[in-house]
Amino acid sequence: MKYIKCPNCSKFNLNKDVCSSCGSSLLITESRRQQQLVEREQALEKNKNAPKKGMERIYQNMKTQRLKPVRWLATGVKGIWLVFIGVTTLIALVLSVFAG
Repeated sequence: MKYIKCPNCSKFNLNKDVCSSCGSSLLITESRRQQQLVEREQALEKNKNAPKKGMERIYQNMKTQRLKPVRWLATGVKGIWLVFIGVTTLIALVLSVFAG
């Protein structure tokens, strides 16, 4: 028989995972994990609403332009960037294989 004190209402409960008075979790790891999840959600919401900076903002503006040539340019620049990243990754992979 093990008594666990509730962190919210300070009542003692006998061998339970949840407080019989207030219904909060008595498992410390579970309550910490729930608190971390809430903090992560709040941080993600804060970052989602934050204004974009630098090239990200410029690219977003180009992507949503009314003029089709500007949107095509944005798509082309992104495509060229992805090809560049792919080629450099392939070169790094080949060099690492031959290096040993």
